[in-house]
Amino acid sequence: METFCEKRDPGHFSKEFESEEACLLAMKSDYDKAKWNKLAAWKAGGSIPQHYILPKYKDIVAKCEDVMAKKGT
Repeated sequence: METFCEKRDPGHFSKEFESEEACLLAMKSDYDKAKWNKLAAWKAGGSIPQHYILPKYKDIVAKCEDVMAKKGT
């Protein structure tokens, strides 16, 4: 637990949420605590962008020497 403890080293962990609404509530809470309203207004009704994956077809089991011979880098 000491090695992988979020409370001891929070910079290396990310927050995970069950729903977009829960995430937006947490973001609004952080916004209010940091008093960011002095810099910009919180615009209600927004949403979080959806991520997508661009697959890259790589041969992950090939030896490095074989890849270097085929690609040069």
